[in-house]
Amino acid sequence: MTAEIWSFVGAGGKTTSIFQIARQMCEKGLRVLITTTTHMAAGDRGLCRMESALELLTDVSGRGALIAERMAPGRAVLAGCLLTERDRMDARGGKQECSGRDVAASDKIGPLPEQEFRSAAEAADVVLVEADGSRRMPFKAPGEREPVPHEKSNRIFIIAGLSALGFPVCRACHRPKLVCEITGRPETSVLTTRDMACVLYHATSGLCA
Repeated sequence: MTAEIWSFVGAGGKTTSIFQIARQMCEKGLRVLITTTTHMAAGDRGLCRMESALELLTDVSGRGALIAERMAPGRAVLAGCLLTERDRMDARGGKQECSGRDVAASDKIGPLPEQEFRSAAEAADVVLVEADGSRRMPFKAPGEREPVPHEKSNRIFIIAGLSALGFPVCRACHRPKLVCEITGRPETSVLTTRDMACVLYHATSGLCA
């Protein structure tokens, strides 16, 4: 596999960052695959402002070659398996497989099956992977099974939303209890730059272990 694989973890701008980078890479004529190891909102693809250069593929089981065929210089493919409500519950429990049934139940996509991922990545210049969940909160502390960067990642970007600063932890953070376990402060305390640095250091230590 020759493609660069970049995983994005944390909270407060993963999807936006991925789409902005994808747009810049497409402008340079690169072939870009966008996918996830957890969940990703397919409905957010309008954030990239590159609709004419982006294609969404969700009926992907056994069709890795199709994904590869769709990629071309200056274009991006957002590919994953549509999640059902059951799939979303299973993923919260640590299971990452998706069934593809009852597709109307969710606008979220889940991970590509490994074979499809390999086939698609072989045709890409770069693969951008959303590898963490945050329930749309601007900051978070990682859970026991989080984050989930792709095992072959060349780079891991840890994202944090500065908009969380100055707000109570209980209102601005995903997994506020974990944030407070790391910082030693109550959930009603206002999130500070020191708190954010402590949590990010903790998250980075886990990724480097």
